[in-house]
Amino acid sequence: MQKASDIVSLRETYELGAYEEAYGYDSRVHVEVLDERGRIAGYVFVIQPHRQNPKYKMPGGSSEPEDMLDPAQTAVRELFEETGLLVSPPDLFYAGRWVSSHSKQVRFLFVARLPLHNVMALLYDPSRDHPPSPHTNGEVPKYFSRREAAQLLSGPDFLPEHLDRLLQFNLLKRA
Repeated sequence: MQKASDIVSLRETYELGAYEEAYGYDSRVHVEVLDERGRIAGYVFVIQPHRQNPKYKMPGGSSEPEDMLDPAQTAVRELFEETGLLVSPPDLFYAGRWVSSHSKQVRFLFVARLPLHNVMALLYDPSRDHPPSPHTNGEVPKYFSRREAAQLLSGPDFLPEHLDRLLQFNLLKRA
């Protein structure tokens, strides 16, 4: 994976073309939560509980005019809007891209590696000052330990397209 901060040419690295520039794209973030030794302790996924058949998924969403030519900036904005977790583009690793089978939209995947204590303090602080963003659809973030994530990913409650990409880009292994 390439650090987003090491990217010299966004157009070449992300393979941005006229289609993405004209119609936008989607950026997703796979959040790996690290223990004090730097090992993966778990992950953060989001769910839209008000949907008819809610599924957990990676945080992320569509580009907006202010971040139109920078998928990493879209990922940063979407991650904050949906989880309250704040990173900057240099904190992200570029994992790859694909075309959604459903929407035909180009999607970019980034990885954020965050310390466990920061994630837990933010997600489970009842006094946190992070009102829902007007741009989200009511996503609720949740931390999953590695064991809990393995159970989630082997069942029906995770968005299949997102699971396929995590496996495709070798970010998770099938249990």
